[in-house]
Amino acid sequence: MACIGLPAGARKVRLSLKAPVVEQKSGDKSRTLMPKSEELDSIRVAQWADSITFAGFDKPLQSTRETFFVTNNTPIPIAWISLDITYLDMDGRMLHRREVRIDIDLPQGETRLASVKSFDLQKSLYYHRSHTSKRSTAIPFTVEFAVRGIGRRL
Repeated sequence: MACIGLPAGARKVRLSLKAPVVEQKSGDKSRTLMPKSEELDSIRVAQWADSITFAGFDKPLQSTRETFFVTNNTPIPIAWISLDITYLDMDGRMLHRREVRIDIDLPQGETRLASVKSFDLQKSLYYHRSHTSKRSTAIPFTVEFAVRGIGRRL
């Protein structure tokens, strides 16, 4: 039996500050689809990151979702937000960090409820302000948000 090395389809993906362009092939023709939103440059993201606020985080022990409110105090309507969410134990030690992108229709000056799949697959952690559990082995945690990217509708 001979093994032939073929290039794999998997590749590393890095965060970029440019919105991705998707190519779609139909027959012999290839066309480029423009993204439905525009990613703001890093200067504007840094300038407006503090104008996006987060409140009301909730993740009960048995929940598979994390929810929180996002308020847009920027001068533009937002189509999506890229966030770093850092999870810390009650002593400030990092439990986990991840980047999530949330597609959200968030007009200027308004608040929306956002929901993401929980990082806690074993359901052994709960947000310290959420409904407490009687399980003594459950671990409370806190969160920190950092805005990494903002997209607006074109």
